[in-house]
Amino acid sequence: MIENVKDRLANKLAELLIDHPIYKITIKELADSVGINRQTFYYHFSDIYDLALYMFKGKISNLIHTYSSSTNFNDIIYKVFHFAIENRNLFLNAISKLDYQIVNTYMSKIVSTLVTFAIKTKASQLNKPLEPNYLKELVTMLTCYINYQLLDWFKSGQDSLAENKMETIANLITFALESNIIHMSNIIKGEE
Repeated sequence: MIENVKDRLANKLAELLIDHPIYKITIKELADSVGINRQTFYYHFSDIYDLALYMFKGKISNLIHTYSSSTNFNDIIYKVFHFAIENRNLFLNAISKLDYQIVNTYMSKIVSTLVTFAIKTKASQLNKPLEPNYLKELVTMLTCYINYQLLDWFKSGQDSLAENKMETIANLITFALESNIIHMSNIIKGEE
């Protein structure tokens, strides 16, 4: 029952964020729309941004589950960018009226989940083990790059991310990922 309330709130927030910035959505409006009171909302979430993070984690979890069997790493990267394009209004309305540092931190949490999945997938495909500290550093590096690209695109106001830019980003990520995984794996084995 607890997950049901949380998921209903997340689904309602996603629905509202398509057309409304987050700062115009009230807790009362959300609670009333799913048949709970404000106190019940605060039992599950500390504020609307906590709910938004829960909502995005659910969407990302679904995205990861959908592509977890994919063996084509570039396909996964393209799907991530298409996910961002398809959910652009939702993202923009969720992060509206926040300063850049808050947005950057918020997006980093979302992107790092996807990057961790992609790195583990690629390391497995290459049959190259990664130590946790190397994995953490690689996740941080690629998360910063992807986060910058997405936030830059969001700020630009463009309706879509050009296919050639997505291809360039995907190729750079793939190259950085493969070369770093191989290099780190060789260091672990003592080959470098």
